[in-house]
Amino acid sequence: MKPLPGPDTSRGTDPPLHLEPTEALAFQWRMTRGMLIAISALGVVVTGLTTSDALGWTQLGTADSFAYPSLGPAIVGATTLAFTVLVEFHRRGAEWPLRAITLVLVPMLVAGARGASFHASVPQVVWIPTLLAYALTTQRWSLFIAAVSVGTAVLTQPEVRRLESPVPLIVSVLIVAILATSRAIHDKLHGDARAHVAHVARLAATDDLTDLPNRRALGARLETLLEQARRRGEGVAVLFVGLDGFTAVNETLGHAKGDRVLIEAGARLRACADDGDFVARFGGDEFVVLLTGLRDRARIDEMAARILASLARPYLFGEEQAFLSGSIGAAQSPTDGALATDLLRAADQALAAAKESGRNRFTHFNARLQEDAEQRTRLAHDLRAALANGEITVHYQPIVELATGAIHKAEALARWKHPTRGWISPAIFIPIAESTGLIHDLGDQIFREAVEQVARWRAAHSPRFQISVNRSPAQFRVGGGDRIFWPRHLEERGLAGDSIVLEITEGLLLDDTRGVLEHLEALRDAGIGVSLDDFGTGYSALAYLHKYPIDYVKIDQSFVRALAPASKHLALCKAIVHMAHELGMKVVAEGVETPEQRALLHAAGCDYAQGYLYARPLPAADLEPLLASPPSHAVAS
Repeated sequence: MKPLPGPDTSRGTDPPLHLEPTEALAFQWRMTRGMLIAISALGVVVTGLTTSDALGWTQLGTADSFAYPSLGPAIVGATTLAFTVLVEFHRRGAEWPLRAITLVLVPMLVAGARGASFHASVPQVVWIPTLLAYALTTQRWSLFIAAVSVGTAVLTQPEVRRLESPVPLIVSVLIVAILATSRAIHDKLHGDARAHVAHVARLAATDDLTDLPNRRALGARLETLLEQARRRGEGVAVLFVGLDGFTAVNETLGHAKGDRVLIEAGARLRACADDGDFVARFGGDEFVVLLTGLRDRARIDEMAARILASLARPYLFGEEQAFLSGSIGAAQSPTDGALATDLLRAADQALAAAKESGRNRFTHFNARLQEDAEQRTRLAHDLRAALANGEITVHYQPIVELATGAIHKAEALARWKHPTRGWISPAIFIPIAESTGLIHDLGDQIFREAVEQVARWRAAHSPRFQISVNRSPAQFRVGGGDRIFWPRHLEERGLAGDSIVLEITEGLLLDDTRGVLEHLEALRDAGIGVSLDDFGTGYSALAYLHKYPIDYVKIDQSFVRALAPASKHLALCKAIVHMAHELGMKVVAEGVETPEQRALLHAAGCDYAQGYLYARPLPAADLEPLLASPPSHAVAS
């Protein structure tokens, strides 16, 4: 099962995106702040000059003057500085504080103006409306209001009209110009920064390939939908969608066409979704569809059927086409979980169950799936300890030569006796080892023990004795180190390469890559044989047999179990034997349990047989008597 992200990733617990502008924009912001501070300082200086006796603009101490005339410049200067601080908060994203508090600042500025004389109010009659326009309007309206303010100063101030002193008007026009320029810079940089942040936020929340929302966006959206659903008393469904067979398409047709399959699959899912639904790419060949407004499971079933039918349509690439199917796991709130992490985990477990039960289907989450997942987690932990504590042992099942009844071959099979649960089936712990990466340590341990055992049996029973060792497809994905490790280990032990046979499954042949071929050829060059296990089950590997160095073909026990004279299964076994011999391969039949099956296989020309008719997998010591004296029914009649 796929690892789920931690609590601070995409499962609905992400913090909001806090993205700063680029360094260039940050520098421009610092320049703007510096300009605003300079404007504030200029305001303090101008107000102080226009209220000073030195210019003769006020009659300080008269009845018409403010009781404390020095407070006028102080109030104006302090208010302007406060305004600059508010602009800084506005730059950081606070909209309402700036607009609301500015309405308080304007009366304060008026009070500051009253602290000076009537004649000194010329700058303020321009300045106050301009500051208000700067805070509450766009750049265009800010310039318009500033122009009106200058005009009002000209019409209402006799001193300006008589040009007794142009200083107030010049200062006012200068302040208007500086404020208007500051507003233009502010709007430009604020817009650029917001556009940049929005662009980066979109990139962070969008999958590059499919242009669908990614895992991060999925978590945030699911959290929002769950909160809305709780208020409305409705449910939210999570559909985990996985493409079946995508790996084969990606590796046989190429990664470019694999990407096109993912893009097309995402488009098909988006077309299936209704208004209000949410489609995201979770990663790899997996997608998630969120359904809202649920009151029962009927809509989940209908949507799942629609998606499966859509994904099953051929994917066309000019003259080439690919056929895939989809598997779906579904979970619904609040019955399957109230949190985003719980729902995604439940849907993920249901998807795994859908794939295990045959693919191209969908499965609803239930408590049993949760129990199975928890058991797998516990077993994975115990398996790690078992490898360290020597709980994993190797049993051997003999492979009998049908023509003579001789036993000079055996298959090494891993067995695990749990200290409290007893014997654990390989069908359970091998997939766990593959999914957790423990298969590499397990495989190396089985190989080393098989090498030691084949050395003993070659010395005691037959110099031609050979042990087959299974190798998981997951072990081929690590790299080519074992191409050297296996032959080197055999050489160090003084054994020839033909003492070991590597058993692989048909599915590995579909991994039509140069790496797999080179891997098998390197082992074959070292004398190590290659056996194709479970032949004829689930894949059409005939087209690959001539490409890979195969020495043995093992007929799957599902064919052997139903063997009977004149049966179709017997005809298939004969065909496999004939084909293998024509290609220079030997044939081993698995699952032989009756003398009749043995006789039919011998008559069909099969070379070797393996099954309970001869022996179950046994510890090496228990197999010794059978190697020394094969049972009479093992000898071909």
